[in-house]
Amino acid sequence: MLPLVFFSGRKQLIPQLLETIIPLARKLKNENVLDLIPRLKKIMSME
Repeated sequence: MLPLVFFSGRKQLIPQLLETIIPLARKLKNENVLDLIPRLKKIMSME
């Protein structure tokens, strides 16, 4: 979903998606997603 939102030009939705994705990834202990999020933020200049 994130790549679709990013490339469709709807970047304003990404912070809302991350607010949903981060707790879910923590709950599922999905380290791949958690490791990827800081890189996505850097690419999108969200930090």
